[in-house]
Amino acid sequence: MPLAKDNTPLPLACCGFGSPALDFAEPPLSLDDVTCLRQPSTFLMRAVGDSMTGLGIYPGDVLVIDKARTPGDGDIVVAVVGEGFLVKQLRLVPTPSLHSANAAYPPLVIGEDNPLEVWGVCTWNLHALLGKCGVS
Repeated sequence: MPLAKDNTPLPLACCGFGSPALDFAEPPLSLDDVTCLRQPSTFLMRAVGDSMTGLGIYPGDVLVIDKARTPGDGDIVVAVVGEGFLVKQLRLVPTPSLHSANAAYPPLVIGEDNPLEVWGVCTWNLHALLGKCGVS
């Protein structure tokens, strides 16, 4: 998924008040480099459903998953539950559990009846601001 690489400097785009830093530019960006997609432990998954919309993950978003990262409390993870994958927020305190970011979905408490297998940690969410491929 490499984007076109050239040596054109990337202009800075201010999202607030103008800045004197706008006179400077960053080196060219590569989506591969920014999201570490070249790592053998990094994968892409498409989000389905509305259980994580409260954390900005919407149906159709592309999630960058790092299988080598150790999950921590509060991380968004891809967990294996039954025969499928779930994207949830991992909470380790006070009891290990997986939480949705939508009140319509109850937490899944981890225990002997529900063992936890974290497949990977979500490191990026690629969210389209317009329709598919920027077409509204």
